[in-house]
Amino acid sequence: MNRFRREVIIVGLLPILVIVVGLVAGLVVPRVIGQVGPASPDRTLNSRQQALLSEFASCLRSLPPRVQSTLISPCAQRDATQLMGISRTTLASSLGHPDWCKPGASVQLLLWSDRVCAGSPIWGYSFYRIPAVGGGPELQLTFDESQTSAAVSWVRTQ
Repeated sequence: MNRFRREVIIVGLLPILVIVVGLVAGLVVPRVIGQVGPASPDRTLNSRQQALLSEFASCLRSLPPRVQSTLISPCAQRDATQLMGISRTTLASSLGHPDWCKPGASVQLLLWSDRVCAGSPIWGYSFYRIPAVGGGPELQLTFDESQTSAAVSWVRTQ
């Protein structure tokens, strides 16, 4: 192969090489450094946050779908403020989909529906089961514009 033809091939492949290197740098370097948009707080979960998420997930899984008498999870007594600063994605993957949402300030609580609730600013998890209509302790998570939990509190529904 002559030198001119080799240079044409290399010059022709150069834009593709630049794109590939740019993609790799854009995808790999921020992950290594730990600065990947709204999900970056997940990379810095401390041991308390990880333990609390695990405990809450276990409590939610242990609640039966139906009960004969009121059952309140022991997790409902825990301080949940350690969950602040965790992304919506991490919370959902750890705890499952919420039981309810509140799409706006003047809107009442709605039972979970992906269509209505996925982007809702407020999610809630029920840490109780009752045999009939009523309420109990609910973990309420409020998300900020970066999709990170900005406020966490226990509320009691009726």
